[in-house]
Amino acid sequence: MIELLNYNISSSECLFAAYVAILCAIIVYIWTYFRRIERLNVPQVEGGYPILGSALDMIKNPPWEVMTEWTMKYGPLYLLHLFGRECLVVSDPALLKVLF
Repeated sequence: MIELLNYNISSSECLFAAYVAILCAIIVYIWTYFRRIERLNVPQVEGGYPILGSALDMIKNPPWEVMTEWTMKYGPLYLLHLFGRECLVVSDPALLKVLF
């Protein structure tokens, strides 16, 4: 037992509190992840895997060919996922100057 502020807490109560905290953290992460995607009005590359994203597409074929196909399909500005991160691809130099 752990004594915290004159209150005895058993190990099962600590474990339950840890599970609840982890579950809440996961829910907040997922919620913010999808909110961030909704705010961007940029086309997203379809497909991909949960953690790898579009990395396998770039391993199977040369990355420049895959990204050229995506530029033809989605335009000069699109969003893809790589290893759990969102990547904004800008393939037009003039648009790149405007953004940065």
